[in-house]
Amino acid sequence: MIHIWREAARRNLEIVEFDLSDATPLPEETELSAALLARHLGVRVSPTVSFHGPSGELAERLVGYPSRDFYLSYFEQRLEMAQRRLRRT
Repeated sequence: MIHIWREAARRNLEIVEFDLSDATPLPEETELSAALLARHLGVRVSPTVSFHGPSGELAERLVGYPSRDFYLSYFEQRLEMAQRRLRRT
């Protein structure tokens, strides 16, 4: 997945990665953990990539990792959709 990280850095995007089973409170949170956040967002498979803005999810999630070629293409499509929706808000 290093290619996704490089692409995000090139586009000045923030990627947050966490362990779905980690019950340790997140930084600056008193009760919310990665495990609770995953449950709240309905994340059950790793990797899951979701695109969020101030009003919520901006594009369809990427779930799983079928192959590098397809994944990067899907990532690009979802990212463009999320960016268009962000510009409208």
